Amino acid sequence: MLPRYFSGSVPIGCVAGGFQRRPILGCAALLFVAAESLLILDVRSVSYASWAMVAGMGAGTVLSYSILAQYFPKEIAGRANAALNVFHIGGAFVLQELIGWIINRWPAHGGHYPAIAYKAALGLMIVMQIIAIIWFAYFDQKLRTFVAKIIRRWVSNHRTIAVSRSTLLGEG
Repeated sequence: MLPRYFSGSVPIGCVAGGFQRRPILGCAALLFVAAESLLILDVRSVSYASWAMVAGMGAGTVLSYSILAQYFPKEIAGRANAALNVFHIGGAFVLQELIGWIINRWPAHGGHYPAIAYKAALGLMIVMQIIAIIWFAYFDQKLRTFVAKIIRRWVSNHRTIAVSRSTLLGEG
C-alpha cells in the first residue's frame, strides 16, 4: 500500500498544479467516495484499482496545506497549517476510534469480525464524506459552480432518462 501512496503523490501534485483554479480537491473526494463505494459493493473486478485509488488518495491531504495558504495571509499561514495538522491527526484518531467502535458491535468469530461490520463502518465514512462534500459545495463558490456544470452536463447527456418538464407539470 505504501508504494501506491507515494505513486499517488506525484499525479495529485501534477494535476493540482495544472488546475490551480479548479476544485481538484472536490473531484478527488468524489473519486475517493466512488472507490470506497465499489469496495462496499464488493465489485471484485475492480477491487485492486479501488484499493490503489484509496491508497493514492491518502497523499491528497497534502493539497490542503497549499490550499490553506491561499486563504490566509503569509504572516499567519504557518499557524493555519499547524492548526490543520492538529485537525488531521485529531480527526484521524476520532474516526479510527469510531470505526473500531462500529466494528466491535458485531461478535468476532474465530478472532475475525464479519465483513458486514467493515462494510457498515466504511458506509458511515462514505455518508460523512458525502455530507462534507455537500457542505463544501454549498460554501465554496468555485466548487458549487463546478458541481453545477457537471450536473448540467450529466442531465443534458441523459435526457432520454429524464422525464420531460411538461410531463411533470401535466401539460403534455
